[in-house]
This record gives sequence, structure tokens and C-alpha cells, in this order.
Amino acid sequence: MTMAAKPSTLEMLRARARKSPVLRGLALEVVEAANGSVLLTLDPPPDSVNGRGFIHGGFLFSICDTACAFACLSQTDGGVTQSAHITYVSPGRVGERLAVAAHEAARTTRTQTFDAKVTSPSGATIAIFRGIFQLLPPKSAP
Repeated sequence: MTMAAKPSTLEMLRARARKSPVLRGLALEVVEAANGSVLLTLDPPPDSVNGRGFIHGGFLFSICDTACAFACLSQTDGGVTQSAHITYVSPGRVGERLAVAAHEAARTTRTQTFDAKVTSPSGATIAIFRGIFQLLPPKSAP
């Protein structure tokens, strides 16, 4: 995925990732962001595993939701998750740097739908996510 990102959009999303207590602990890296698409990478922390030693499904859901929210923010004032669905395809493991790519799939005047995919370094699909975001009204000027 190669996108033409405005530096201001990329820096705004990176700042949001640093500001959020949840995301700061994940050390998410916003690699690319533009026009309703985003690419994040991260090294899952050791405490993100389930009882079988694989990346916990809730952790995967969270990073997909974050990627879609950032893709939404790359072109609007943002939105809130209205509904979402995830399919777990194969297990993720600690020690693998994950990539999460999200892009806009559809838009109405009030919602945006985004698709995200989590992949391993070998390119294996770990999870596929679809989220519908209720768009927030534009921020009024100060």
C-alpha cells in the first residue's frame, strides 16, 4: 500500500497515537495515512496473548478498530464505531511485527464503512475486520 499522505495528516494521527493511553502502550506506528486509508505496524506486547499463547482476539479487534478510526480521521473530523465484525483467520504470535491496513469501503452522508486486514511478516492474513462509523459533525471554528 503506497499513499500520498499530507504530512499534517500523518503527524496528526501519530500525535493521537502518542496521546492515547491505550495506544501509547502498544507502540503503534502510523506508517502511512491518506484519503481514507492507513497502515499501522506494531509488535504485540507479551501481555496480549490468550491462554493458548496466541494474540488475543480482543487485542486484534482493538488494533483493527483503531486503524479504521485513523482511516476515518484521515479525511473527516472522525467518527465513532457504530458496529463492527471481525473474522479471525489464523493465529498471530508475539514476536511477529503485525501490519494493519485499513481503507474506506463505502460512505453515506452520516456513516463511513471501513475494511481492515491484519497480516504477519510473511503476508499471512491473521484477521479481517469491517467497521461502520457514525460520522461526527464538523468541529466549529474557535
